[in-house]
Amino acid sequence: MPTFNLLRDPWVPCLPRGTNPTPILLSLRDTLVQAHDLREIYTDSPLTTAALMRLMLAVLHRVFGPKDRWEWAKLWQVGRWDVAQLDDYFGRWAERFDLFDGQYPFYQVREFRADKSPDLTPVSGLVHEEASGNNVTLFDHHVDAEERFLMPDEAALRLITAQAYAIGLGQSHKFRGEQKQFRDGPCARGALFFVEGDSLFQTLLLSMRKYPIQQGDRRINDRSHDAPAWEQEDPFADGRTEPYGYLDYLTWQTWQIRLVVEETAEGVRVTHVRRCMGLELDKKCVMDPLKSYQISRGKDPSLRGFSEEKALWRESAALFEMSESNPEGMPQNLALLSELVRHKIIPQQARYKIIATGLATDPGHARNVIFWRQERLPLPTEYLASEEAVERLKNAIQLAENAGSVLESVCDWLVWLVYFDPAEPRPFEECRKSKDYEKAKKDKKRLFELVKAPSYYWWRLDQEFFAIMERLATDEEGGVLKEWCGTLRSAAQDAFHESLRALQRSGRAIRAAARAEELLHKHLNYVLALAE
Repeated sequence: MPTFNLLRDPWVPCLPRGTNPTPILLSLRDTLVQAHDLREIYTDSPLTTAALMRLMLAVLHRVFGPKDRWEWAKLWQVGRWDVAQLDDYFGRWAERFDLFDGQYPFYQVREFRADKSPDLTPVSGLVHEEASGNNVTLFDHHVDAEERFLMPDEAALRLITAQAYAIGLGQSHKFRGEQKQFRDGPCARGALFFVEGDSLFQTLLLSMRKYPIQQGDRRINDRSHDAPAWEQEDPFADGRTEPYGYLDYLTWQTWQIRLVVEETAEGVRVTHVRRCMGLELDKKCVMDPLKSYQISRGKDPSLRGFSEEKALWRESAALFEMSESNPEGMPQNLALLSELVRHKIIPQQARYKIIATGLATDPGHARNVIFWRQERLPLPTEYLASEEAVERLKNAIQLAENAGSVLESVCDWLVWLVYFDPAEPRPFEECRKSKDYEKAKKDKKRLFELVKAPSYYWWRLDQEFFAIMERLATDEEGGVLKEWCGTLRSAAQDAFHESLRALQRSGRAIRAAARAEELLHKHLNYVLALAE
């Protein structure tokens, strides 16, 4: 029988620390044992990196806790994971980490809970980047008819990613005559927020929350029988929709899946998969500790994530704000880090980064992934200890939003003057409230989108914001905020001038541009005056 044990066989792509490092493959055990000498997990897909981080967090929480900030501090001071404790744990569960084990194949099912065994499907169905069935071709142009296979190391990466990032919708299978539907994996919606340190060891520890939390937690309560999937005799036994705790959630088995292998002269390879719906996660009873939520009265919590139109930094202040009205705005790993900074276990001058990872689907076709993304945000720890610092950050972002709204409105008016009513005598504030104006915007949407100034404006600020974010953390005198206002003014003006290229060359367009630019200056003066 073939074997590929994740604890001893190399499969995790890692980047060592040092200058110009060369990527290497390590086993799961060696990755954790050597984590203090590694810079990061290094894969082609941010989704795979995030899924591997969650797997490792499940192991580390199981072995090391930490139940409180003092245990966390002891781990930090040692600076590496205890090899003896890891080996003791892995020794007890080694057989459960074999990808092809006959009894307990890792992250797979021994027997399907379905009225009949699922059909064979191509290995391309394990990832969002490749074409399979009727999903959107994102970065790949293979088709199901082509013969594909995976080597065991790659199959392991894709299997773990698939369980975390499965996208639901569509019929799965029948079980005892009842039709089952595909459901989302735990990471499919919203962004995950990890904290990046100087090494993989630091990144993993900085991304941990307290464990266990058994009472009073709105996210996930850790019951006494909480366990990762590989410790459970049968993860699908009771058909639950709520995890036993954080370890169960981190290793949630979204799919019942079985890899189909063949042995060749070159070695074992995975040629197909059988899969159907596994555990159905009730999102109303689970709030992910690594995600940020916005809670509005009378509404279900909404996740912060990625969109095509809006960079994540525009919501970054919410990650650091722990208020009574929205205690779930801050992910739990950042909440623990805030506690560590306030108790001076972590120095307030420390500098880390937030790694945000997620995907986005087509709003009209929720099964179609249109992009995945990973963004890094500066994390000056002053934001975790000072309400004043967070308030400065909120003000800076709000000023950017206000100036962006002014620019968008002025550009709409510019299009109105050039293509619709150049003799419009009313002030713009009155004009844009008229039925004619609103009807024109609705009927001629593409024409109004001709002027791309807002896109150029936000692109320009994407380049500028991260440096400002670092300096705002200690900007008690307000000088950095004034500098930011100058950047906003310049970005808006440059974007406006860039947008004029899209207009027809005529006297009418020149006169409209002059009127619109005058209005732009007037309204920018209004929204930026107090801060400047």
